Order: sequence, then C-alpha cells, then structure tokens
Amino acid sequence: MSEIKTVYFAGKVSKGGGYRGKLLHEPRVMSYGYRTYEVNGGKLIYGGPFAISCDHGCFHGPGTHGILEHEVESGAVDDFPELEDPHGGSAYGTTGAFPQLAVQKCLDQILQADAVHCFLDSIDAYGTLFELGFAAAFMKPVYLYYLEGKHNWKKHYWFSMNSLNLKCCEPGTETSIHPDVLTPQKTYKERYYEYLKSPEWNKKRKAKIKEAGGRCQLCNTKGKLSVHHRTYDRVYNEILTDLIALCDNCHKKFHDIDTQQKAQ
Repeated sequence: MSEIKTVYFAGKVSKGGGYRGKLLHEPRVMSYGYRTYEVNGGKLIYGGPFAISCDHGCFHGPGTHGILEHEVESGAVDDFPELEDPHGGSAYGTTGAFPQLAVQKCLDQILQADAVHCFLDSIDAYGTLFELGFAAAFMKPVYLYYLEGKHNWKKHYWFSMNSLNLKCCEPGTETSIHPDVLTPQKTYKERYYEYLKSPEWNKKRKAKIKEAGGRCQLCNTKGKLSVHHRTYDRVYNEILTDLIALCDNCHKKFHDIDTQQKAQ
C-alpha cells in the first residue's frame, strides 16, 4: 500500500473546525496534530492548519486564536503532547500573540504537505487566496471545491482557477474530497472497475457518445460504441477531451496499442 499523504486544508475556519470537522468527523481536528483520518474508503494525514482550540468560532486578530504569549513563555504548550510534529518543531499552526508566526507556521505546513485541499463557500476568504497562491508558487497539487450557485466563482477566483498546479476545480460540498489525496483501502483496479459501474461514469460515457454523434471517432461507423480513456491524468474527474468513442474493432486496436506500449 502506498504511503499515506499529508494534506493541508485551506479555507475559512469556524466553530468545530468548519468544513474540516465535518469532512473528517472530528470537531477538534485542528487541535490534534498530525493524525490519520479515514474518509470515503481511504486515509489521509491532517497536515494543518492547527490551533489549540477552534471552538470559539474565531480565527482573526491578536489574542483570539491558538497559543497566547504567556502560554509560550510558561511552557503551557507542553500540556498538549499530541501536537508533536513529525517534521520537527511544534505542530500548532497559529498564535494569537504572534500573527506573523501564525502565518509562517501555516506556510511551513503547506510546504510539508503532499497536497492542498480547499472548500470555498464565501468569496471573502482572503487568507485562503494567499494560501492558494503560496501553494501555486511551490507547485503543490491543489484540489479546489466551491459551493455551487452561491457566487460567480469563475469571476472572483478566475486567477486561482487557472493555476497550473490546480488538479481539480469543481462544485462540491463541505464533505467533498478528491480520491487522489486518499490512500485507498482497495486496489486501484478495484476502485477503477467500481467507478466504471457508477452513475458518474455512465453520465460521462453517454455525453461522449452524444458528442461523437453516435459514430466511432476513428472509423466513423455507427453502432454499439464504447468510451475509452485517451489519458488517465484526470481519471474520476475526466473532461470529454480525455475520452474517445470507439466501435468494438477500434476499441480493441486501442487496447492492443496500450499493451504494446506497456511492454516496451
């Protein structure tokens, strides 16, 4: 089984960890350090941001979040051994007394993460824009979901949505998570064949056949068609140009080519 990925969860913070708490089923997820969570049949390591407590529902301003100055000086941090950071240093990510240190710790956590996940439900997520920009500067893969219908996201977030490191950008909910950031409990082949039986794939398959006019896109014959992946770069989140509609004979030719290329 592949190594479990460490994921940084960008986006607004609110009571109970906000969307993080709902997604990972843990209201104090931001207080527990680098823990492993199971979600949607896979596993990930929560990689930030962190706080001693986020139950107050506030994330802004000196003295309102994280470890206060006197707590650092008095060694009160030692009361939270679960915040030990496997990467070295302290795992807590924000400090009310030192906002610059809070920002620096969040950026360090982005650097240490394997990927960045983000859910947007408000266009005034100014800190999130900075997080996404920082992740882009270091080409961290970003998986972005946004609440459909609430805002014109492509107008307000057009810059972020056209970043080269953006791996996924689509409408979603607080509990949306991309399978690429999860270490699956099933094999890739098992997950893939389950996906081919799903309503999501069936919808894409029908859309591709309709786009092709019901004809094979190689030999132009009509009849029973299959939909083949031209690329697996966006498997599970394909766009129509990733796919090709083929008759049985041409589909077999494609698979013969794939087999030959793998053998080389």
